[in-house]
Formats: sequence, structure tokens, C-alpha cells
Amino acid sequence: MSSRPFVFLDPSGKRWPRLRLLGRVLGALCVLGVGIFLYTLFCDPVLPGHLYDLKRQIRAEQHANPIAQLNPSQSSWQKYYETNRAKLDQLAAAQQKKRRALGKNNEEVRAGFFVGWDEESFRSLTQHAAQLTHVCPEAMKLTGVEGTLQAEPNERLERFATISGLKLVPVLSNLGDYGWEPEAVEYLAFGPAAHRAQFIQALRDKLAQMAAAGVLIDWEQMDPAYKPQLTQLFSEIATALHADGRELWLTIPLGDELANYDLEALSDVVDHFVAEFHDENGDDDDPGPIASQDWFEGWLNLISAYGDPRQWIIDIGNYGYDWAAGQPKAQTVSFADVMSRARYAEPEDVAVDQPSFN
Repeated sequence: MSSRPFVFLDPSGKRWPRLRLLGRVLGALCVLGVGIFLYTLFCDPVLPGHLYDLKRQIRAEQHANPIAQLNPSQSSWQKYYETNRAKLDQLAAAQQKKRRALGKNNEEVRAGFFVGWDEESFRSLTQHAAQLTHVCPEAMKLTGVEGTLQAEPNERLERFATISGLKLVPVLSNLGDYGWEPEAVEYLAFGPAAHRAQFIQALRDKLAQMAAAGVLIDWEQMDPAYKPQLTQLFSEIATALHADGRELWLTIPLGDELANYDLEALSDVVDHFVAEFHDENGDDDDPGPIASQDWFEGWLNLISAYGDPRQWIIDIGNYGYDWAAGQPKAQTVSFADVMSRARYAEPEDVAVDQPSFN
């Protein structure tokens, strides 16, 4: 026999009764937990009385606030109007007086977009230059966390614009190699004032080198919480450009992103708004019209309430989408590709139908 004491030895005899009591308590808790679980499976839940009161309050708010009752099937312009009905009606009434006071202005803007990577773009420009007043090449980008300005001038385009009497308004986007980069713009808006001044000066220098008449800013996927800072940034850019005799144009996306811009305040800053009247259904949506008639007219009536109607330029998309079964996104195709694929498909009939008129 070993002289060492047994590890489980309990001379007092109290350990086993305590362990047995603990086991019974834990067993009872397990049975209670299983019972509660089964009860939640087979019994209908009943809300406490104060939650019923909260539910009644929510219903009352829905009746008082039409925004909460928006029909999901409504068009985006209808939802925007319901959300901003009072403000838009007020602006529309004020616009009637402003239009009468401004009188008639015969100046027109007929601008065409240009891309340097497609030779067909330059060929189309040479064919239709006489019908245009401005050309907007994709020539500038704002990318990176610190908002770095990159410029890709096109000397051939600049020479042609000068010869043809076209005003050059290059596009400044925040589209990087892997998508939109809103952080590049946010750093400008919130970063040091010295960095913002450096960017504006660099922009002025690039536009001067291109002999441009202004710049078209196309910054997308911005956070609506930064609306005041964006308005201030655009105001500073406009002040600098106006001092050089140049204009500031601003791309306005139609839909949810319209809330990212304070159009009422910007109408006193921006020379022209360029409204994107396309992508009602985009490449990641279900197949549908790019700009149906109702959608087009609805947004056209809404945006005219902001600023002077002559500030607005209507951007029409001359392209298409090819939706293929089993593919997560549609393929973006040019107008020429649309016609080629339609010819290859040999459709029996091509028609313009209501209500989309596409």
C-alpha cells in the first residue's frame, strides 16, 4: 500500500452530497431550458403591452408621413418627389417668378463626350463637330486616399477642338482602376486647407494647359452626410475657375444619389448641371429600359425646380446593355454593337412600345 493520501479521499463525507445537489440543480436548469425552447417553437409569441403601444405609434407616423408608405413599384423620380414634395413645390413656385424676371436666353449648349481609347469616338466627333458647341473628354481623374489629380491630355483632340471652334470641358472623375473612389474626394473636403488649395491650383494649371473652357466634375458614390462639405468644396473650386474665366459643370446622377448634393445651394455656384438621363436599369439590375419615357419626363420636371432651367444640360446615353441568362451582370455595349447584335439575332419585328417608348 502507498503511504500517499488518496486524491479523492473525503474524511468529512460532505463532498458527495454537495456534488449530487449541484448535479440536480444543473439537471433542473437544463430541463427548464429545453421546455422554454419547445414553448417558443409551438406557441405564438405575444408582445408586451408597451410594444403594442409602440406599434400603434409607428402606424400613426406612417399615416402622418407619406415617405414611409412609398410603393416599392414606384419609379425613382416618384419616390424622390414624395420625399421632397413640399420643398419642390416651393421651389417650383419661386421658379415661375424667376423665369419671368430672367427673360429669354438663346445660348445653347450641345456637348458630346469623348474617350481617347476608342478610335470610333474621334471619328464620330469629326463627323458631328458642326452640330456641337462643346466636347467633354475623359481626361482627368482624382484618385487615391489623398486625392491625387491625374491628367491625360489628348493633343490631337485639343488641336481639332481649336480648329473646329469647340469649347473643351474635360471630365474630372473619381473613377479608379477598381471602381469609384469616394475617399479621394472626402480627403479633399475634410483634409488640410493647404492640400485643398494645392489641388485647386493644380486643376487651374491643367485646364490652362489644355486651353479648356472649364471642367465637368463627375464624382460618384459620395456619402450624403458630407453634403455641406461638398458644397463648400465646389464653391471654392468655382470661385477659382471663375477668376480665370472658366466654368464649373457638375454631373448629377438621377436616383438615390441625388440626395448627395445640395442643388438649391449649388445652383448659385455651378455654371451648369449635367443630369444623367440614363441607367434607369443598369448592368447589375434586371433587364429593363435605360431611360423609359415616364422616368425621363418625371425626372426632367423635378430637376427643373432647382436653379435656373438654363443651367441644366440633359445627358442622354447612347449605348446599351446585353443581359444574358445566368450572368450576374449585363455587358455594356456601344450603339454599333447593339445594332450588330440585333441584326445577328434576326428579330421578326422591332418596335417602340408603350409605356417605356424604348
